[in-house]
Amino acid sequence: MPTDVAGGSQYFTGRTKLQNGGTACISCHSIKGIGTFGGGTLGPDLTGVNLKYRDPELIAILQNPNFPTMSTIFNGHALTDEEIVQLFALFQNAKLVNPMPATQAGVTTLDPKFFVIGVAAMLLILTLLNLAWRNRLRGVREPLVRKATR
Repeated sequence: MPTDVAGGSQYFTGRTKLQNGGTACISCHSIKGIGTFGGGTLGPDLTGVNLKYRDPELIAILQNPNFPTMSTIFNGHALTDEEIVQLFALFQNAKLVNPMPATQAGVTTLDPKFFVIGVAAMLLILTLLNLAWRNRLRGVREPLVRKATR
């Protein structure tokens, strides 16, 4: 259902807190098209998780994570059945929208967003620093220049 996909997206991104206090999935994982800057890189991209695992396996992983990092993080913070259903719907939808993610096809695509944002931020910071420091040495420089030109 579309409401389950939307709810799964809310849980994945952390906009809706997990009931038992677990960490939002986006902290460690990413899904193509979710989040402005993507997600974490500690865990794998979950866009094609339904291609890697069959449905019962994926549900079992959500119910009882057996990966060392996930089992540590979710120890005592298990997902509820509703959260599992909505996250599973999100993963199913990701499979339908992206039937063959770039990482599964063996082709890694770089998102130019980070580069463009980084260059823009660098230029903005350099401009602001230049404006803030334009008069920083005036008290020292002017007497030296006057002395040198006499």
